[in-house]
Amino acid sequence: MAENRIQRTTHTTWKKLVAIIATLASLLAVTLGTSMASAAEGKLVDAVTDITVDKTEMEQYTTVDAHVSWVAPAGTVAGDYFTVGLPAEFSNLSTTGFNLTSPDGEVVAQCKVEVQTVTCTFTDYVSTHGDVHGDMKLIIRADQSNDGDKGHWEINGKTDDTKPVPDVDPYDPGPMPGPDDFTKDGWGASQDGDDVITWAIMIGSQKFLFDGKPVVITDVIDEKMTLYPDYEHFIPNIRFTDNKGWSNDTWDTMTLGTDFTMTTDSAAHSFSITFNEDSALVKKAVSMANSGDFVSELFYNTRPYQPKKGETYTNHVEATGGSSADANYKWDAAGGNGEGIGANTKLVKKDAESGQTLKGAVFNLVAGKDGKGAVIESGLTTDASGAIEVKGLFKGNYSFVETTAPQGYKLAGPLNFTIDDATFEQGASVTLSLDDARVEGQVSWSKVDAASPTTLLAGSEWSLTGKDGKVLQVIDNGAHDTDPAAGKISVGNLAWGTYTLKETKAPEGYQISGDETSFTVDSAHTVIQLPSITNKKTVPPVPSKPGETAKPVVASGGKLAKTGSDISSVVIGTAIAAALAVSLLVGVAIKRRRS
Repeated sequence: MAENRIQRTTHTTWKKLVAIIATLASLLAVTLGTSMASAAEGKLVDAVTDITVDKTEMEQYTTVDAHVSWVAPAGTVAGDYFTVGLPAEFSNLSTTGFNLTSPDGEVVAQCKVEVQTVTCTFTDYVSTHGDVHGDMKLIIRADQSNDGDKGHWEINGKTDDTKPVPDVDPYDPGPMPGPDDFTKDGWGASQDGDDVITWAIMIGSQKFLFDGKPVVITDVIDEKMTLYPDYEHFIPNIRFTDNKGWSNDTWDTMTLGTDFTMTTDSAAHSFSITFNEDSALVKKAVSMANSGDFVSELFYNTRPYQPKKGETYTNHVEATGGSSADANYKWDAAGGNGEGIGANTKLVKKDAESGQTLKGAVFNLVAGKDGKGAVIESGLTTDASGAIEVKGLFKGNYSFVETTAPQGYKLAGPLNFTIDDATFEQGASVTLSLDDARVEGQVSWSKVDAASPTTLLAGSEWSLTGKDGKVLQVIDNGAHDTDPAAGKISVGNLAWGTYTLKETKAPEGYQISGDETSFTVDSAHTVIQLPSITNKKTVPPVPSKPGETAKPVVASGGKLAKTGSDISSVVIGTAIAAALAVSLLVGVAIKRRRS
């Protein structure tokens, strides 16, 4: 029934176009070879091996599936292509292109669909696989009857009369709708290169009027579709005639704005049609409906969102007075597959020391040893398990070239491997492992005056102890220090782990720092800058003035400092006391003698 509706909108048009099509058909064979040669880059290859059609007999304006088998000839490379031209009385139902895909989802060929031709261009898949072959399905529509005078398939621009073409009988529209009919139908079509679904509403005389007035029609479409955005294509085509038969061709077509108005509701996915009762054409329709000799058709297009084969789209229409109807359309689409034999390879990336798998390493796969050759695939990145896998490799030499190492690791050199005859023919896998060396750590710090943090202090010495207890002796501008500036120390080539830094000798004139500083070298921390480490000056002695007792000097922390001036005061005091004692004793002795 859906296919019958097509004729009622195209019958008159086809009458006018038949003569033009017949003329163009005679030119097609001359121009087809030239047009196809420019359709794709590369060369034409004889890939088509067979064509079958699901029906041997069908009716005009109906569709049928055609199946094309193909094999990529030896020597086929990316960019090579083949073409399939339909018999003159047929056209592709949809002009949306499709891919020929392998079982694991790789694109074997990309197919461009035009009204009467399909051009399929091979991808790099044919360069990495052998025995590449497959099938594709075309959905074709019989636009003309052939009355035994059949057209021919065109393969790569050449006529092939060995492939089957169905007999196409003239269109039979069937009976007109009755006065109580209120029905809806839908079918797939192509509108200026877009896939659309065309919907048709049939209204009999008794359903066109309610309370003596034309009904208001409200149509709700599936949320998986949108009203065709271009009004030129979406505006409903409303026409009416008497119900004496389809062949009288006396349809009256209504005009938007003059004979009816349309409102849309995007949120509800609906639109409504209201007839203008003052229109002369609407008055005529009302008169015909009242007499019973009347049937009306309403056509419009919707566009499905990314249609998928087998998906069903629904539509509901209702009119004032309680009339309603539903319709479904199950989407069908052209498509195909392809496959070939080829080996697989798996690369696992690991830490050279711990053996832990590494995520985030990026590789190119190169056709040739030591990274010298064409890049087959780029941007291959190891997953959480440290692995990348490449499928469908042809026989030959290859290499993985690391372009980005994981954080904290060094780039590894190219990894070579070979797919030999046995591996290729069995479709086997080659598993490889590649280790990345760790980037060594580097730590830097500065030695500064505590009272003047911008003043660098030269001459310090240090101990740097690793997690294994091994001690590295570091001397400013000496052993293990790679920074030439005095007071700045830098130590490199540190293995990953935790370290403790401690000063063992302070700069001259400064007190040694008793603090310890710890840091860790790992994948995220290979260059470490420690805060500056400060030293306080050593406190100098304070000399006393002659005849004055030296004052004690208070050092840091409030304790009395032991200075040279303190010792001198004690010695002088002791000497004076001793002299006084001696004088006293001498005086006493002299006095006794005189007595």
